[in-house]
Formats: sequence, C-alpha cells, structure tokens
Amino acid sequence: MRVTAPATRTMPRCGPPEASASHGVARGVRVAPGRISGAPRYRRTMPLVSSGRVVVVLQWVLAVVLPFFVFFGRGLLGAELGRIAFLGILAGWALVVLMLVPPLVTLFDREARAARTVRRAYAVSSIVLWAALVVCAIALPDAGDSGAERSALMAWTNLPASASHLIFTLVALVAAVAWVATLTTAIRGATHRHPG
Repeated sequence: MRVTAPATRTMPRCGPPEASASHGVARGVRVAPGRISGAPRYRRTMPLVSSGRVVVVLQWVLAVVLPFFVFFGRGLLGAELGRIAFLGILAGWALVVLMLVPPLVTLFDREARAARTVRRAYAVSSIVLWAALVVCAIALPDAGDSGAERSALMAWTNLPASASHLIFTLVALVAAVAWVATLTTAIRGATHRHPG
C-alpha cells in the first residue's frame, strides 16, 4: 500500500515586517508624502525667490537710509522739522540697529546665502516694512515750541495734524508687525536643518 504524506500548510511568518533598505519604512505601510523628511514641506512653506538678490542688497542700504529719512529726510518733502528731528540725532542709531538685526540673521541661512537670495516670506515682510517706514516719514507731524509742525502729508493735502498723526500711528503699527515678521522668517530660515 502506498502512503502519501499529508500536505503541509505554510504558516504566515510572524514578526515585524521587512524594512525597506532605502527609507527604513515597513513594507505594506503607506506613508504620506513629505512625512519621511521635512525638507519637501519646508521648501513649500519657506521657498526662495529668484528676485531676492535685490532684497539682499536693499536690506543693508535701507537699514541706514530709512531711519535717516524718517527723522530728517522728510524735510526734503515739505515737512517741518522740530523736536523729533532732534530726537533722531540722539536715538536714531537705535532704529538703525533694529533694522540691521534681520539682515544679520539671514547670514546664518546657508541655503539662501548659497543661492544669494532670501525666502519669499522674508522678502514680502521686508518690502512691507520699508513701505510702511516711508509712509511714516510722510505722515509724521513734528513738534515745536509753537505747537505741531506740519508733516509732508499735511503740506500736500492740508490735512489737520490729528488726521496726519492718526495715519502715522496706524502705519507705525504695521511697520512694527512687519519688522517682527521679518525677524521671525529670518530666524526660521537660519535655524532650519537642511538635509545633506
């Protein structure tokens, strides 16, 4: 009599799934794009701009020119200079230092520095900051012994000093927010660990 051996069933292998040699990700496990490395997502949220070289140059020049314009240069546009101009002689350097802080931080952004450009968010916030400071200089009414001195905006439009001062206050707040945004984006670019 011929006896046949019973068929053996191959049991599924128990244990951890094999790891992919390229990514170290378990086979059969779906991984959302961009989750293995933070680089793709970072490049989408903090991209470089091709026209950022203009910002690279202007950020150093305007850090000195704009404080001078706010305190003194507005006189060239028809504004009357008074005590605030004198204050600029004493404390104008502090505004220059504040304006130089974000550009100095961008020097530590290796990817942007290698490309000789800046991040898009940094460029946008810098332009908003510069524009706001120009408007501040135009709308800033000075003070003198005889009362409020005319701002350039008052000289152009005959606005009352209260309206010019309100515009200056609102735009100064915009400038402050833009400076914080500029510094924040500069720090983000400088502290990100770029792969490779």
